[in-house]
Amino acid sequence: MRIASRRSTFTPCLSTLQPRKCSVWASGLLDPQTAYWQHPEFAKYEYKQFRDRLNDYRKKIREKKKTASFEAEALARDRLMHPKPTHDSRGEPRWEGSEAERLLKIDVAGGKHKDMEPKDLRETSGEYKKFSLTVFRKHIYQAIETRKFHAWLETKRGKKKT
Repeated sequence: MRIASRRSTFTPCLSTLQPRKCSVWASGLLDPQTAYWQHPEFAKYEYKQFRDRLNDYRKKIREKKKTASFEAEALARDRLMHPKPTHDSRGEPRWEGSEAERLLKIDVAGGKHKDMEPKDLRETSGEYKKFSLTVFRKHIYQAIETRKFHAWLETKRGKKKT
């Protein structure tokens, strides 16, 4: 029997398994022999080859989890030392992650932007008033364009399925 490369041997089988089952045997909760016999799609590979690949895969998972944990701790430490600035380089409050951004998405989804001018919509919330009319107006137009783009993507996906 010809031995295929590591990637072509193991990867297709991983994609055919349900995620819940995959995480059980990939995490090491099942020994290789049990995992091998519980999944008929592995029968086309020699057991020794399967066992070696599974053990290598589990080792890589452990290494990646260790690295991810280390990087998450480093990022948390760096965020404490250097938090995101509350204002941009021009001294204006940051829009990203603001309460005004969240409220505007709700208002645009509700169609409020169609019923009133940007300056009138800006007056409806104190959060909006933190931003200049020019900045607020640009974010309204950006939110509208984003909604149109998402609608276009959904339409395009629908056409591909049919």
